[in-house]
Parts: sequence; structure tokens; C-alpha cells
Amino acid sequence: DVAEAAGEYIWETDTEGVFLFVTDPIEGLLGRSVDTILGQTPFDFMPADEGERVRAMLRAYSARAEAWQGLEHRSLRPDGTEVWQRVSGLPMFDEQGDLVGFRGTGLDITQEKAAEDTQQRLMGRLRLATSAASLGIWDLDLASGRLEWDAGMFRIYGVAEAEFEHSVADWKAALIADTRDQALGDIEAGMRSTRPYESEFRIRRRSDGAVRDIRALAQAIFDAEGNAIRVVGVNEDITERREAERQLHEQSRQLTAVL
Repeated sequence: DVAEAAGEYIWETDTEGVFLFVTDPIEGLLGRSVDTILGQTPFDFMPADEGERVRAMLRAYSARAEAWQGLEHRSLRPDGTEVWQRVSGLPMFDEQGDLVGFRGTGLDITQEKAAEDTQQRLMGRLRLATSAASLGIWDLDLASGRLEWDAGMFRIYGVAEAEFEHSVADWKAALIADTRDQALGDIEAGMRSTRPYESEFRIRRRSDGAVRDIRALAQAIFDAEGNAIRVVGVNEDITERREAERQLHEQSRQLTAVL
């Protein structure tokens, strides 16, 4: 009951991987009834290359009579749709201590994989943009709180990579007081939106204390339940642009005063 409440199915196989028992939630994942799954192996429902890969791994576990956890693999539904699942298993022994099979759980992670794919494609586009425009990329894992920066971010913020602690605190420490609340509010709002968001704020560069104007663009990534799991974005140092605008504004003000 606990496993099913978590969206998992329960299974048992013999040492060759033939299903001896499986619970109903597998039907929604594989698009097949329990009756058609029993007597088959997981490999029968995988692409050929994936079946060979997983079969070799499970043979090794069987030879060592070892448990495994978090094995991710692809499966195929009857219509050819590809789905992903995460499987864990424990060895089963008879009264003589001989291995007779495995028992475990499986979980549909298709939506999770789709979110990862979206993130990877987004990161690819961001890397292409930064290589052309000398920007910086950041990636925040909301579950762990771990923040990743690329070389461009270290350059913009004047932070040595060895000193970076992969924490949002590294970013917050650089914010200038007059735009700090706005910057924090923008990222909080962005984590609740499915659309990209934009923000502009000022930082104090750690390496030389210089104040820099930053433009940020970011996108939250959501899981199948609609929960934000990551935020990926870029920072652009627009100090020279803003300084030119300020000088132009001052020149215009002075000209107006003279006239």
C-alpha cells in the first residue's frame, strides 16, 4: 500500500528475470495488463539495445546475489511510446540460502526525464549564447540548494572558483543594498512562473570592489506535479551600457539647463 501510494509498483522475478508477480500500477506505465506481463521479462518490453544493457547489469547482480537501487531504464508501450522507469531490487533466497529470484519496486519517471531533457536543451542554448556574447550561466537545484556557475559567472562576479561554495549565499553576498530586495523578489516570483523572467540589479565585484550593473534572464523548470525543481539563467554585465546612458542623460540635463 505504501509503495502504491508513492506511485510505485511491486514485482518479483526468478533468477532469469521472468516476472512471477507484479502489481496493477505497472499497467499504466507499460500500457499492458498484468496477465500479459507475467511470464515475460522486463527486457521483452525494452528497446533491443536497452534490453541488452539492463540484462547484463542484472546478470551481474544475480551472480553476486546483490541488491540494487535506482536503476533507470527505458521501456516501450505497445504503440511504440518510450517511457522511463526507476527500479530497485532485493535478492530472495530459499531455506537453503540459494538465490531464487528478486523482489523490488518500479516507478514511472517519464515526466522527470522529460524535465531533464528540457533543462539540457535550455542549457545548450544558454551555453551557445554565452560563448557568443560573453555572458554567464547559473543553474540552481531547488531541492538541494546547490548553485552552479560557469566560467562567465566567476568572471562577472570576480569570484575565484576555489572560493565558490555553490550556495545562493554566494550570489546574495554580492548584491548592492539598493537593488537587493528587488533582485530577491524577482527570483522568488520567477520560481512561481512557467514563463522566463527578467531582472536587473547591481552587485559589488569581489575581486576589486567595483559596482557592476547586471541584467538577468532565467527560467524555472517544473516536474510533472507542477513543482519548481530547478532555475536556470544567464547574467549579463551591462555596466558600460548603463554608464553610457547615465552620461547621455547628464549631458541632456546640462544642455537643458543652459538653454
